[in-house]
Amino acid sequence: MPFHFWCPDVYQGAATPVTALLSVLPKAAGIAHRAPVLLRHLLRSHHLGLDLEGQVAWGQILMLVSVLTMTVGNVAALTQTNMKRLLAYSSIAHAGYLLMGVVALSDDGARGILVYLAPTS
Repeated sequence: MPFHFWCPDVYQGAATPVTALLSVLPKAAGIAHRAPVLLRHLLRSHHLGLDLEGQVAWGQILMLVSVLTMTVGNVAALTQTNMKRLLAYSSIAHAGYLLMGVVALSDDGARGILVYLAPTS
């Protein structure tokens, strides 16, 4: 089930420390688990000039998913009056920002994902 269906309800119903934890860990874990493999595969093929597209335009599909995720998250956040639900929709939009680093198909995109996920103090 997509993130934007369950995320606002879970954030609203959870205790504030749990909500804070949920606002970071699922995105970081999902990107840390899936993005390196996807990026490695896409970057290697891109640098070697291989045609990964074939019948499916993966780059364009990922770009569309990223843009839709950012748009849905930000537009839905505009109408929220509950701060936890606002944080949930912001998290959804940020997942789209992370996916855009994958869509970039470059070393800069990969570095952007790492900078985004790096802890700050």
